[in-house]
Amino acid sequence: VQRQAAQEAGSVSRGIHLLSPVLEATSRVAHERRSCAGMPATQSQAGRPLHVGHQFPLVVEILNQYLYHFDQENEKVTSVFLTTLLDLGNTNISADADAPSEESAATRVFYDNTIAYIRAKRGKERRYADITI
Repeated sequence: VQRQAAQEAGSVSRGIHLLSPVLEATSRVAHERRSCAGMPATQSQAGRPLHVGHQFPLVVEILNQYLYHFDQENEKVTSVFLTTLLDLGNTNISADADAPSEESAATRVFYDNTIAYIRAKRGKERRYADITI
């Protein structure tokens, strides 16, 4: 009886091991869907007027979150969407510059690094070529 139980436990372990790539893929797809479900709301929120100095950091954070999903080849995150966020970021840089602070300087560096990252990827990956900076 113990021997049979041990064999069954081994079968279950091997089954779980064999299914783990499928479970990981399913989990990744579910995560992508949850992350991108709010994309339309994110676009409208990023475009709403906020207190000066608050909108630019929000746009930069949203841009980097969706750039991560673009890197993961999530088909719901398009180059057009990223270009829209970059345009919004460029528009809000001047408003952020009017209220200089240590936080806004750090956000500006983060934004500049994001643009440098996209430029570097444009030379290596075709799908980045469609992102307009």
